[in-house]
Amino acid sequence: MRRVNRICWRKEPLLYLSLALAKSGMAVPASTILRKLVETEEYPHVSAWSAVLAHMSLAGSGSYLSAELVLEIGYLFHNNRVDPRKKSNAPLLAMKPNTQVLNIALAGCLLFGTTRKAEQLLDMIPKIGVKADANLLVIMAHIYERNGRREELKKLQRHIDEACNLNDSQFWQFYNCLLMCHLKFGDLESASKMVLEMLRRGKVARNSLGAAILGFILQMMIDSIPKKHLKRDQRLKNTIIPKLEWFLFTI
Repeated sequence: MRRVNRICWRKEPLLYLSLALAKSGMAVPASTILRKLVETEEYPHVSAWSAVLAHMSLAGSGSYLSAELVLEIGYLFHNNRVDPRKKSNAPLLAMKPNTQVLNIALAGCLLFGTTRKAEQLLDMIPKIGVKADANLLVIMAHIYERNGRREELKKLQRHIDEACNLNDSQFWQFYNCLLMCHLKFGDLESASKMVLEMLRRGKVARNSLGAAILGFILQMMIDSIPKKHLKRDQRLKNTIIPKLEWFLFTI
């Protein structure tokens, strides 16, 4: 019987089966196989189970299950409870969620609106010691904006400003999330200060590539402000927007 069990739970064929099920939109059995592999200590490598995760996250129910799976596997690594010095822990450590896994799971949550579940994933990140890349920082910003977590966005701002590998689109996405969050709270003063600070940066960078890039970002921010905010906040419409447009005209 033990021999039969070992044959039945061979890792590679089951991983291929899990991937095939995920591709076919059968997220429940796909995730069940991964859980069984973990239970029997046939730990799948992170590059293998992240591929299953990517296909699961293409549907609403699958994205929720993906987030649950990442939370369950991530729990095994909370607060450095797995000793990396022990060679016997190598297969387990090879399964540890990485930045790519979190990007996949969080993007699925964002796409299908399960952003409360996504915040559980964000809370887990420091507990398992994963370092955020540029994509993860921007996804975090979108989730915090959706959930109205303005203070978390402010904390994230320092990391965004210090990150040297963000492209123009990612930089715009973060500040657009922060602007939208200020407007959700009806905090026109903070929204104005943020925009005016960007204008100040533009003056410093005038006649340079930096000014052109900032102008592009500001224009996208103007275009993305919902009309309902322009109608409700006359100061935004009558004061801040004209200043932005004047700056863009003079670059």
